[in-house]
Amino acid sequence: MDKISRIKQELCIETSEELFGIDLQPDEQCPKIDKYLSINDNAINWVTEYVKDIKKTEDLDDIYKYADDIEWELDSLNAESSLEEIRNKCGSVRYWGQQWKDLAKKLLNERESLIDLVGDKYLSAFESLEIK
Repeated sequence: MDKISRIKQELCIETSEELFGIDLQPDEQCPKIDKYLSINDNAINWVTEYVKDIKKTEDLDDIYKYADDIEWELDSLNAESSLEEIRNKCGSVRYWGQQWKDLAKKLLNERESLIDLVGDKYLSAFESLEIK
């Protein structure tokens, strides 16, 4: 068991976020996106069918009825609130990630050397620096 896991177990803490005072990881947003896409596809299919019906009729009353139905379908999309909710969650994910990044940078700056953490691409250039 690693050090962090042992500390969490001893303190009866479930998450590393709780241990370090970082917001909990935001929930996955894919189900919200999938739901919106499904609603969107459904509305497009209905509107497409209404347009076909409009093209088949010459009765102006029917055309107005189909237009009302199309308007109702488009109103049901409610894209603004759905997308705004997803945007807010994305902001939460960015903030959560930034908290971890800030903690990691703090800990990295306290290390004597970073050479064992530098990626292969920069390792040879890093080795020549005065600061390691």
